[in-house]
Amino acid sequence: MVFKKLILSLAALTVLNAQNSDLADFRTLIKDISSQADASHENIFYKPYIMSVYKGEDLEKLGISRLYEALELIPGLDVYSDNLDMKTAIFRGSNPLAYGQTKLFIDGVLVNDVFVDQYSNYLYMPIELIKRIEIIRGPGGKSDKYAIYAGAIYVYTNFENRKKCDCFKAFAKKGSNSLLSAGFYKNFFFQNGLKLYLDAYFQRDERYEKSGYDALASGMYGEANKKLSSKGEAPLWIRDYSISLNAKYKGFTLKSRLLYFKHGAAFGLSYILPKKDDYYTQPSKYLQLSKEFGVGGGSLQLSAGLKYDSFKYEGQIAPKGLVYPDIENPGNYVVYKYGFYGIYESRQRSRYASLDYNRRFGRNCIRFGYIYTKDETYDVKTYTTDRSGNSADLVDYSDALPFFKNGVSREVNRFYISDEYPINDRFTLYIGAGVENNSHEDLIFDPKISVVYEYDSGNIFKFLISRSHRNPSWQELFTINNTTRVGNEDLEPEKVTAYEANYIKKFSVDDYLQFTLFYLKNQNVITNINPERKFYNSTSQKNYGFEVELKRSISSSLQFYGNYSYISGECGCDKKIANISNHLVKAYLLHQITPNLDGSVIYYHIGKKNRFYFDPRKPLSGYDRVDLALNYSFNPEFEAQLAVKNLFESKIKQPSIPNSYLEDYPQMSEREFVFSLRWRF
Repeated sequence: MVFKKLILSLAALTVLNAQNSDLADFRTLIKDISSQADASHENIFYKPYIMSVYKGEDLEKLGISRLYEALELIPGLDVYSDNLDMKTAIFRGSNPLAYGQTKLFIDGVLVNDVFVDQYSNYLYMPIELIKRIEIIRGPGGKSDKYAIYAGAIYVYTNFENRKKCDCFKAFAKKGSNSLLSAGFYKNFFFQNGLKLYLDAYFQRDERYEKSGYDALASGMYGEANKKLSSKGEAPLWIRDYSISLNAKYKGFTLKSRLLYFKHGAAFGLSYILPKKDDYYTQPSKYLQLSKEFGVGGGSLQLSAGLKYDSFKYEGQIAPKGLVYPDIENPGNYVVYKYGFYGIYESRQRSRYASLDYNRRFGRNCIRFGYIYTKDETYDVKTYTTDRSGNSADLVDYSDALPFFKNGVSREVNRFYISDEYPINDRFTLYIGAGVENNSHEDLIFDPKISVVYEYDSGNIFKFLISRSHRNPSWQELFTINNTTRVGNEDLEPEKVTAYEANYIKKFSVDDYLQFTLFYLKNQNVITNINPERKFYNSTSQKNYGFEVELKRSISSSLQFYGNYSYISGECGCDKKIANISNHLVKAYLLHQITPNLDGSVIYYHIGKKNRFYFDPRKPLSGYDRVDLALNYSFNPEFEAQLAVKNLFESKIKQPSIPNSYLEDYPQMSEREFVFSLRWRF
């Protein structure tokens, strides 16, 4: 309550001061405050949040192929994979078993899906199509338009290019696990002011990893089924393609993307090893139209968008001979002598409209806005083996026993306001708040305050206090007729209060040292690690630690980047948080060997991960990984690269939940090679 009153009081004083200030041209605001990070890289140091920026061309030289590989470099961030190999970014150990903790934006468009609140399908985006990645750690994000819980990832394509040239880039890759990838982007500039951007890519691989015995061996499905357990190659292969068309003309901006993503069934929807051809799909498509206006000395942007996403799983759920409770007749059991096969599909639709207004009042930069979103499930299909167990035929249970509740929806109304006020030449005060009301929850208030202090041009300090929330995902709310996941419509949003202190030492425009302390208080943490596998607001957490990040040019031809993160914390039961690494180290050296040849080495250390206090298994071992890359430029337009990943063949695994795969989820165990060709015109 004291925090809330402080924010409101500061906001009132700021607005009163703004009313007595002289009006300024909004173009000055854009130029001085809101310019893009790549236009003036040092601007990121003065922003009122904890931020790191990575250029796509630098990531290419390091041999990084996909977006999720780039995220593995981020301080305080661990890329987690679950039983379906869905990947998510875990910032500072915040609830590793939940999705939606972080948000992913592609060219400013939020791409998290509705069903799981995940974006794993977009994390395979080729690095060649990415101009810049901005990472903001903590809930104090770039905008209060969306509730950001643990962090946000902003990916920008070359649609940003301001240079009036018909820029073109193409690439092709061949590598281990039968990797095949190709794509391009193209910018078009027309004399009438129309600008078009087009990109497309295709990629596939045949990745399989050897797993230990599945959840049947643990007794997850009862003693009678232990003998049915199997081990073998888990299908982690992908089929992925996408096409994007963006346009800008006289204040109008169109952003659109079509993505098809198909993935092997990994370790099984039911934690039982699937067949090699079993799979799930997560297609996605969006269309957003915006228009900017000059209004009252400020800038008004109106936007409207439509997004479709879906989840479909098709494959073996259990092997022949499974003994399982009869859902239609509680208390009885059915023997599935032909095994159990399932096809599950859920389709979602999101519609949204927003208003954003920016204006300078004297020294104040006032921003406010509103967004309305409606998410809904409009089609659910459930086809499974005959529940009598007497036939291998598939039966349509979409009405009788759907795996997911059909026809559900959620409407969200969110207002936000913020003020960025330079108190003097050294101090800048930022205050803001988001107020959200949705059809599942009463009013939620998300305030934040930060101070940026510039001691001199090379030493900058930041202090931040922010509060935010995460709404439960569709999976957590509405999953039904399922014993591995049970939805709970009484769930409340997760909430976090974050305290952060940051120091930046600037050596040059590109070289810096950044040190951050953080303390997070998480409430209403949602998990389903319980005998019923039902989602509950089960606990609270305290996460704390620090991050050190250094980027330095050792010489004109040698560049170093490295970071170290220490993460710790306790849950409400006074136990250590499970499934997080206390120590993360990421570093690389990039060396220009000759004018045409450069090489790089990347080192990762991911520390061991503790189990849940009731899990008798030993902690999951950490690992050290080394990647190498060599790039040769035949001329400014054409280059070739050979990348070697996991040089020393470390055994890399992700933690499985208790009573499932006792030996966890293998991710990489062998050395891999990727050969790439790139053309630029």
